[in-house]
Amino acid sequence: MSDLNGAGIRYEGGKLVVDKCLFHDNQMGILASASGAGTVTIKNSEFNRNGAPGSNAHNIYINAVAELIVDNIYSHDNITGHQLKSRAKKTTITNSRFYDGTGAAEGYNVDIPDGGVTSISECTFQRSPIRATSSCCTSAARTRHRPTRA
Repeated sequence: MSDLNGAGIRYEGGKLVVDKCLFHDNQMGILASASGAGTVTIKNSEFNRNGAPGSNAHNIYINAVAELIVDNIYSHDNITGHQLKSRAKKTTITNSRFYDGTGAAEGYNVDIPDGGVTSISECTFQRSPIRATSSCCTSAARTRHRPTRA
């Protein structure tokens, strides 16, 4: 898409369950719009080579929803942005792998910019030496410095 906002799945609301899927070479793997009562579950899936040069695209970007559940995913080699970015009120990530490749120089494995209730367990993180940030994960970084944005 010309606005660099295309996605393998573009979520607009309700309940979304993604199971046993592969997302690759999209501008974003999954892009979820803000949906206050919505829920997104992603399990047993792989995300790689998503993103577009010159954009802030991510392998997975979940906007302000009630809950995001991630289990047993493999997110790697994103071109730009983060492996997983969640603005959900509640984010649970389990049994997943987040590996940087050699492409993206900015971003985190997991970014939870607005904070909220977050649980990350039984995950593996690998950072590329070319990353501008040394941390694998960040939480509430946006809310400390500026208002929430969609």
